[in-house]
Amino acid sequence: MQQRFSTRIKLDYIQDFEMMLRSMDLERAREASTYYTILVMENPREFSDFLRISEDLVGISRRPLEAGRKSLLESGLIAKVLFSEPVENFGRERYLPVNPRIIWEETKEEIKPMVSEEAFEAMESNMEEITRAYHENFKTHGIKLSRKGKVTLRYSGKWIYYALLSNCYRRSSHLRLQLSGEELSEKGLVACIRRLLELNEKIRLLMDGERNLDNIKKLKDEFGRRLEVRLFPSETLMKSCVFGKEFAIASMKILSEDPVPFYVGTAYVDMNEVEKLSKEFDGMWELSRPV
Repeated sequence: MQQRFSTRIKLDYIQDFEMMLRSMDLERAREASTYYTILVMENPREFSDFLRISEDLVGISRRPLEAGRKSLLESGLIAKVLFSEPVENFGRERYLPVNPRIIWEETKEEIKPMVSEEAFEAMESNMEEITRAYHENFKTHGIKLSRKGKVTLRYSGKWIYYALLSNCYRRSSHLRLQLSGEELSEKGLVACIRRLLELNEKIRLLMDGERNLDNIKKLKDEFGRRLEVRLFPSETLMKSCVFGKEFAIASMKILSEDPVPFYVGTAYVDMNEVEKLSKEFDGMWELSRPV
């Protein structure tokens, strides 16, 4: 008889995330929920360990599990680690999941009418346990580093929004966003900024163009002095996000034929690096004009 692979994952956890990911219109939701749950709960260093747990619990083999991972990456629910200091925090299967609380908060209102009250309460209880495992495995800011080092990542656009949202749930702060060449659509980036404004005391937004500026002006009318917006006189390649004095990401869009836009960015938790990016932002802010 084949020996079962020891894990603290329950089948209910995978089924809960499958329902949530389906509500987010994720492709390969069953396979994606399996990979995501294993990553959050067990954080294996090798794909073979993912595969053993997956085959044992739900009978999903290599190719479907890889397809689930790809779907998570394209949707911004995981980011791929390209390089890390220190490197010993990662094995060969180097991926960072978004905080499971984000997925729950984004989907629970849609799910609630679909299940019984008892089932909904059970899902909430499961989320508490899964979120504890997430913080245990991926630390305060979700990048497996505490107060030193950096992580360079490849990710699709929404991952950075989820990363900032996770930090905003933990505490409010002065958030600074530098956007370059972004499409500021009402259903896309503007909706993300609105959600961040609901959780932050103040956001300073630096833009390098006037594309869809009307949508940003609507946010200014809605949130008043909590949102400051300035336009930089020329286009820049880099984008940055600075959360208070403890977390920052600098990134650049990858030019490719992939239908999903991807970025390469470096996330910092070292206070000296965060302060450096903060000063760079402040310098560009002074050269820009108010909206």
